[in-house]
Amino acid sequence: MSKRKQDPSTADAGSDSDSDVSIIDVDFEYFDLNPTIDYHAFKRLFSQLFQRDADRFDLGALTDLVLSQTGIGTTIKTDGEESDPYALLTVLNMHAHQNHPSIAALAPYFLEKTAPDSAFSAQLRDLFAGANTHVGLVLCERLVNMPVQTIPPMYRLMSEELKSALAESKPYAFTHLLFVSRTYHLSDAEEEALANRAPSHKSKKPKKAKPQQPAPQARPMDGIYSFHPEDATIQEYALHSITYPFSTAQEPRDADSFGLDVRGRLMLVEAGRWEALVARMSEIYVKQILLSAMSATTITVTTLDPSLPEHTALIPALVGIHIACIETDETIATFTPPLNAEKMARWWEGMVNDARNGARVIFLAFATKPDAQPELAGYVILYRPRWETGPFRGVVEKLLVSPSYRRLGIARKLMERLEVEGKALGQTLLTLDTETGSPAEVIYPKLGYIQLGIIPNYGISPKDKSLKGGTFFWKQL
Repeated sequence: MSKRKQDPSTADAGSDSDSDVSIIDVDFEYFDLNPTIDYHAFKRLFSQLFQRDADRFDLGALTDLVLSQTGIGTTIKTDGEESDPYALLTVLNMHAHQNHPSIAALAPYFLEKTAPDSAFSAQLRDLFAGANTHVGLVLCERLVNMPVQTIPPMYRLMSEELKSALAESKPYAFTHLLFVSRTYHLSDAEEEALANRAPSHKSKKPKKAKPQQPAPQARPMDGIYSFHPEDATIQEYALHSITYPFSTAQEPRDADSFGLDVRGRLMLVEAGRWEALVARMSEIYVKQILLSAMSATTITVTTLDPSLPEHTALIPALVGIHIACIETDETIATFTPPLNAEKMARWWEGMVNDARNGARVIFLAFATKPDAQPELAGYVILYRPRWETGPFRGVVEKLLVSPSYRRLGIARKLMERLEVEGKALGQTLLTLDTETGSPAEVIYPKLGYIQLGIIPNYGISPKDKSLKGGTFFWKQL
């Protein structure tokens, strides 16, 4: 992805040149929540979300509650999983956590802020008091400069996570969803002052082609603008929406005041409209230019053919992804550090020989970016044991995706191809195992695999050589 950046040295100089616009490549990556990394960044984002009223809540407790949930929520980062998140999306069951200090403080706050809208306040009060109503508190916040086009994928991911959680009878069967957001107000005088300070874009030089930009937001009748442009879509599906002033007073504003008149917003949506809302949000924003690089990446899956020299020449690339997953994700995958590339290459030569004699089938995923050659992005192995008592069984091994190509649906594409080919070969009962508590443990239920159980102390962690449990899954094709 790319974003536009203005050179601060020329922003206020009154220059009529277009040369101060440059393109910077930024890779936005989507990750699960990470309790060991994300705590302080989440707390800052929640402080930004609740603004001057943030001191009314125990944001540390709220952050702990969010991070205690497994399999729900997404962050956006730009420098790998160990870096700070730029954006967060998650949801909390306000009924299930009604006695938690953070929810116990937020619920009356929301009732207080909806009081000017009697219908909204009355319905929210009934929902909080009802035994059979469950309100999901949707928390979405990001750094100010994050493009809105990065947000719909987060909602799509959470939609899939909620389906998986419901399949496991986890407490996410919501009847309603309550969205919290931020707005700001501009008076007529402030709007005019901002317009007068806007730099001129006239140029005497030939103009360069510029990246497509979203249309500017038209002035609302009430002067209320959204920090989160997707609020407009959420409001289309909302039963109620209200913009409210914060309780903690700000200093009196005059013509010389700095900063914005920031306010809060609450939107209530029936859970039955969630899928339509997510689809509509994607329809509006994902097509725009900032996601073109991601959407232009083509993923193809093929079967490794040991008779093709170009396929056997991929062994170094297979080893490279293997090493990257162990070092980046601390994946338990046969080898432990210090990793020896030559030893791993010999192991992969054995896998290729197994593919030659039919004991294993190796599926390869290639990613092709515009004007670039295909690059190996991931793989998975189907092991076909020669058991007379179970010729229909197959074992899924080494589902690994390069850290450079995450969140493009590669794991799903590989598994879909493996299942189609496996069924054609007669492997109709598949089993697999993965590290207990790892991100991979969340993937397989989404693909229809049923958890069989956990074996403790099943594998040695490459991180600290401690013993980790193994979670086993199966699927009947």
